[in-house]
Amino acid sequence: MRKKIDIDLVGFDLDKTLYKPNPVIDDKITDYVCRKGSEFLKQDYDSVRNKYDELFIKTQSGKDSLSLMGVENAVDIIQEALEYSDIASILERDDRLVRTMHKLKNNFKLFLITGSGRKISTDKLSALGIDENIFFPRLYADSNYKRKDGSAFNYISNMCNVPFERMMFVGDREKADILPAKKLGMTTAIVNERSNQADYQLKEIYDLEHILLKN
Repeated sequence: MRKKIDIDLVGFDLDKTLYKPNPVIDDKITDYVCRKGSEFLKQDYDSVRNKYDELFIKTQSGKDSLSLMGVENAVDIIQEALEYSDIASILERDDRLVRTMHKLKNNFKLFLITGSGRKISTDKLSALGIDENIFFPRLYADSNYKRKDGSAFNYISNMCNVPFERMMFVGDREKADILPAKKLGMTTAIVNERSNQADYQLKEIYDLEHILLKN
């Protein structure tokens, strides 16, 4: 591991990154998505669910899985699922996360890129005890800039006048979070999942302190 990381800007995904995966949340979202898919495709729920689960393992994306199944408006369906699943009510305040984020904020600029809408995101962050204003810039679901094609990272790099090699991104998905950032030369860290491509493997989000704030 490197003795020193020359980073000025640290970015985060939200879902399953700032909070641990929760099977209750996952099941609520998947159930809603597959019921909408079942209605659109006019197929029974179990068949759609099995196919969705199979594709999700490969794509790591609900939107891409639905699209491959021939479901139109996949983005809208995923957004609806995140909204109507009421994830914020399941989340609990995380004082350790609050402390970690404030320590990082004292040493770095922090940004957020999430596939959830602003209200949904602020509700989740609030439930965790985090003020959304700790992150700037913030890109939500309605943004024209995306992680997968690198445009979100380009936007933030230009806005903050920070080169990619001095940026870090932390997420939970190799395909959607790690690979696009790494391709641009950013330092990457994956949490709650495994990736041979990420620069750092975090067992918990709090472990970021040991990497970025070590003496």
